[in-house]
Amino acid sequence: YGEMWAAALMAASFVAQDSRQALEAALTQVPRQSRLAEALHDVFALYDRGLDWEQARDEIEQRYYAKYCFVHTIQNAALVAMALLWGAGDYTRTIGLAVQGGWDTDCNGATAGSAFGVLHGTRGLPGHWIDPLHDLIRSSVSGYDNSRISDLAERTLPFALANTPASRKE
Repeated sequence: YGEMWAAALMAASFVAQDSRQALEAALTQVPRQSRLAEALHDVFALYDRGLDWEQARDEIEQRYYAKYCFVHTIQNAALVAMALLWGAGDYTRTIGLAVQGGWDTDCNGATAGSAFGVLHGTRGLPGHWIDPLHDLIRSSVSGYDNSRISDLAERTLPFALANTPASRKE
């Protein structure tokens, strides 16, 4: 269910107005009675109660961490959702919270950062995160080392647009 949720989160982020809307849309793709849905509903409830991030993270740890391995989907998806909500539209805070939460830090930071990037676009990314890259990506894929990030995005965009519901002939 975690894979379904993460894929739905990325897809919803393309059209959502904010993180909350993307997270709620992604949750509709997870079976309602699943443990993952329960944990994500818990995150919304903690956020709506006005808890600060540390209090909410402690609650999630108490409820789920003792039951599952540190790389288990349930508490890590909860941390991603928490980072997007408590990050409040700030990229640095969002990925910082995702990593600060512990557990599967690299995956959580990447998932929260990806969803944030889709929601906010390059304009939402602070210069100190993107300027040092000089629009280049390092890759071990033959022929793609030192490719321009902007070129890869332009090559990818037609595939994304071709697969939107409005572009399909049904």
